[in-house]
Amino acid sequence: MKNLFLIVFLLFLQNFLFAQTRDTLSINLEKMQPDSFAVLQLFKTISQTSDTLPQKKLIFLQKALRISEQINFKAGVARSYRALGMLYFSLGDYNLSLDANYKALELADGIFFPPNFKAGLYSAVGKTHEIQGNLDKAEDYFTKSFELNTKNKQQKYLAYDYSNLANVALLKKNYEKSLNYHQEEKKIKEEFKDTLGLAFTYNDIAVVYEQQNKLLEAAQYFEKGVSVLAKTKTGFYKTALNLNLADIYYKINKNTEAEKIALQSLQESVKLQAKDLALRATSILHVIYGEKKSYQKAYKYLLLNKTLQDSTYNEQRLKEISKMESNFQVKQQQKENELLRRENELQTEEIKIKDAQALKNRLLIILSGFAVLLLMIVATIFYRNIQLKRKSNDLLTQKNKEINEQKEEIAAVAQDLRQANQIVHLKNIEIEKKNQGILSSINYAKRIQSAILPLQSQMEVVFGAQNFFVYYQARDLVSGDFYWLRTGHSSRSYAILAAADCTGHGVPGAFMSMIGNDLLNEIVGLRQILSPELILQELNSGIRNVLKQDQTESRDGMDIAIITLWKDENRFTNLEYAGAMNDLYLVHNEEFKEIKADKKPIGGLYLNENSKRIFTKHSIDLDRNPTTIYLCSDGYQDQFGGENGGKFMVKQLKQKLFTLSKFDLATQKAHLATDFENWKGKQKQIDDVMLIGIKI
Repeated sequence: MKNLFLIVFLLFLQNFLFAQTRDTLSINLEKMQPDSFAVLQLFKTISQTSDTLPQKKLIFLQKALRISEQINFKAGVARSYRALGMLYFSLGDYNLSLDANYKALELADGIFFPPNFKAGLYSAVGKTHEIQGNLDKAEDYFTKSFELNTKNKQQKYLAYDYSNLANVALLKKNYEKSLNYHQEEKKIKEEFKDTLGLAFTYNDIAVVYEQQNKLLEAAQYFEKGVSVLAKTKTGFYKTALNLNLADIYYKINKNTEAEKIALQSLQESVKLQAKDLALRATSILHVIYGEKKSYQKAYKYLLLNKTLQDSTYNEQRLKEISKMESNFQVKQQQKENELLRRENELQTEEIKIKDAQALKNRLLIILSGFAVLLLMIVATIFYRNIQLKRKSNDLLTQKNKEINEQKEEIAAVAQDLRQANQIVHLKNIEIEKKNQGILSSINYAKRIQSAILPLQSQMEVVFGAQNFFVYYQARDLVSGDFYWLRTGHSSRSYAILAAADCTGHGVPGAFMSMIGNDLLNEIVGLRQILSPELILQELNSGIRNVLKQDQTESRDGMDIAIITLWKDENRFTNLEYAGAMNDLYLVHNEEFKEIKADKKPIGGLYLNENSKRIFTKHSIDLDRNPTTIYLCSDGYQDQFGGENGGKFMVKQLKQKLFTLSKFDLATQKAHLATDFENWKGKQKQIDDVMLIGIKI
């Protein structure tokens, strides 16, 4: 729950550093002149660079720092270090973050900056120490920020200081002190009418009470936080606070309220595409339904939770364990090399001892003839040899002792390595189980999605076994593209075929495809709306209603082409088409025709939402000459590949369809599939691919 505060802290630092305009700016780093204007231009570019491109920000910041140091632009140097500190913090490199912020602090006193500049640096250093667990240092720097903001009468920023100090007090388990700081923070936010900030304060107070196991008081403050955000449009934060409330309701046995809030929060997190929030919601629902013994629902939300899980953490742990294993292997090899070196030295010493012994024996033979004359000399030599032998034996004993110690050390390393290998093996088993669970869930979702698509036999009944093909290639296991077929009889027999490309791919795209499939079943099957332009109008209204797009920030929808084929005398004689972003292609009498779709999407944002979206109906009479009809999504034409790595492009796709139209449809599908794979080569597939061909 305290993660909410960390999000606010990062946003606060970002506002300090990048208070610039949002106009798009493109610059050439190599041709940039080294002056203060170039530095300011770089800061403006940094402010417009997405947070998802940290390496690009780092390049610009390092360039700004080099230019500022080159021209002795101290304000630019200080500002560069401060921005680097924030960037390193967001990347998790806390040592580099501290180093950059300390350098910025050294320069801050001698340069004119806004009063809150230095205080913001103190807060950044304090937050880094807090993350690293250095709570005393963190409290010291937060206090410095508080004193500086108090001196400069920066009342608004004192709220952040109180919040930081309260968080440190909570981590030190000084709950009363933490609550006192939060009360002072609340007064300031009420004075400045900071609605979002006040909601976070109530959330933080609730966390303090929850840490003390005062769950009823915690629930009251979570309710206050949710109430404050009730009339705002801050969907992410509102959903996060609602999940905190659902969790505390569950802990105080208010399961009905917890279930209702968690279900609503799950819907909101899907609209926001907030994966972390959806994980929390499904986890809470799984536990609630388990306690209610609604095991089917509990299992449903457990599967959804596992599907949403990311394997990044497991992959990272595998890398760390593999690295540990490699280090053990290197150390063991070093120990073995050292042991071999010492054994070689010992062998050399043994050879020297043997040589000395042989020399001694020769001397004794020679000196035996001169025993009388050389008695003193022999005695001296004998004594020296005894000393030499003693020293050699001592040296040999010491060498043996060292070798035994090395063997024991190597044995200990080998034991550690065996334990590490066992950990790796267990982790591999655990990761494999999780991967199998996630893959099983997604494969189950794939089977569900496949079940709603028209059957091969159904297509054969409507068009004939040789008169159609469907090339359907999902980017992931499940797809955001789908096709739909409905037949019936009104004044005459008809067949309605739709090909749709939903926002996104994978699991989010699959959710949208199921919504679209259900709405088409209702519009055509239940309400008997058969004209394609009216179907599109109703589909647009249905998508916007289901996703509450007039009240939320959801912009999801789909591009779609839909045709209605009317049959007389057992053959299709008339075609009606309407399209939202997706064109229709025809080949008739060896002539390629393209019928343009309306440049209006289904659902999502459109220029004029006050008026109803109107779509154009195109009617085509089909004579007895063969006509080939193509419907497709944009996945084929947008794929990167080829010799230059560019897109396939719609012009090349239309030319290919015209060239292939003289072949039977099975041959066309085979060529399209082969050409797509050859074009893609080793490139990753970027989107779902769907291409349908029908010969009338």
